[in-house]
Amino acid sequence: MEIELKLLCEPAALRRIAGSAVLREAQRSAPMVRTLRSIYFDTPELALARAGIALRVRRVGRRWIQTLKSGGGVDTGLHQREEHEVPVRAPVPELDALPDTPAAAWLKDPATRAALAPAFETRFRRNARTVEIHPGSFAEFAVDTGTIEANGRTEPIHELEIELVDGDPRHLYAFARRLLADIDFRIGDVSKAERGFALLAGTAPAPGRGRAPVLDPGMGATAMLRAIVNSCTAHLQANVTGVLAAEDPEYIHQARVAMRRLRSAFSVFRPVVPRESLGEIAVRFRDLAAALGSARDWDVFHGETLPAIWTAFPGEAALARVAEVTSPERDRARTLARAALAPAVQTALMLDLAMLMEATPWRGADEAGGTALAGRLLQRQYRRVRKAGRTADRSNDASLHALRIEIKKLRYALEFLSSLYPRKAVRGFANAAAELQDILGSLNDEAVTLRLLASIDVADTQLSHGTGIIRGFLHARAQASLDRFETAWRRFSKTDPFW
Repeated sequence: MEIELKLLCEPAALRRIAGSAVLREAQRSAPMVRTLRSIYFDTPELALARAGIALRVRRVGRRWIQTLKSGGGVDTGLHQREEHEVPVRAPVPELDALPDTPAAAWLKDPATRAALAPAFETRFRRNARTVEIHPGSFAEFAVDTGTIEANGRTEPIHELEIELVDGDPRHLYAFARRLLADIDFRIGDVSKAERGFALLAGTAPAPGRGRAPVLDPGMGATAMLRAIVNSCTAHLQANVTGVLAAEDPEYIHQARVAMRRLRSAFSVFRPVVPRESLGEIAVRFRDLAAALGSARDWDVFHGETLPAIWTAFPGEAALARVAEVTSPERDRARTLARAALAPAVQTALMLDLAMLMEATPWRGADEAGGTALAGRLLQRQYRRVRKAGRTADRSNDASLHALRIEIKKLRYALEFLSSLYPRKAVRGFANAAAELQDILGSLNDEAVTLRLLASIDVADTQLSHGTGIIRGFLHARAQASLDRFETAWRRFSKTDPFW
């Protein structure tokens, strides 16, 4: 089983490696520099890639090494996969050398064997050495610089890989955390093979969406929570680069949703993970969520709210004046969101969270999981929603917001735990909850817009007129949403829970 941590660096950061005190103190062998060329093979339909299998032949010096990787997964940058290696005579696969591997079933098919062909290549320089990451725990520390080449396209490789040789995987996180004091890097959840197949397909980077974890009824509480947290951190990681480098507001939106999912996961699992177990990490969660939230609020105002009002009031100069005055606020919020995702902040938080998840210091973490725990957690959150709904003041924004938060947590709990139940059983209840959340989300957007408008100076007449138009429009829309809410609440109240 190959266990390694992949870290992504800018070229300037990689050049600082030689001066790292942390690396110098841990180093236990002289650096070895090799030039590696790897050829990845698959069928034209990418049958192996779809099965989670990577087959490559790599030139190491004068030798060719055939490697097959399969299974495993990625947990906050920690890649764990089965790896099978064997020397071969030439840069082509020797399939008969893979009789007892997970690919055997695929490679028995004569058509599959005949269809295998080079898919893409990686060419990079590896500077590797042995490091002692913890007393008695050793790893190979490698700096990889080069390119991925597919269909005439190239993509740079600037990576650190820390592969466990002997010891506890937790020490990989701890060593990376210490190294972060000397070198800026980001956690990489995507392997070179996955990057190569994306390049081969010509797939443009796009905002990443959250994926529901696949849970097993036999999982304990710890395993369930780890799978859920991993799905949330993968969701965040998939959007960090886009927030930093792209203008598409969907990256900020998805990063914010990822943080909401992550915070909701710990809230839903509070019977297992008390608030005090998270310590200061909970505060750092809140701060990152707030920075992303502010940027998202201004994006919604400029990208959704204002265009909707312009449609109702075409050519209104006062609305253009509001857009002009608030545009710098949007830029400032985006700058603060990007600062909150700097490696010293976001990478440190992810590594600290990973170490916390490995340490499992909370009470009840070893209790039974599966549908017994899922039902208990869902029932707890359902009761909180029912109570908030009965007592909510329909004329009070703060009261409706509190209800919206409880419904959102229930929605995320349903998403996290749905794989433990038949899909049909979940669908009706989830739809009723989703309708409520959408209506309350619309009401919240209107309340947020009023708060944003309160933060700007309306000294000139045109600006005051523009904000007045917006307030009147939102008030009318809020009344319509409240009417819809009562119908949706009755429908939700009559929908029987499935757990």
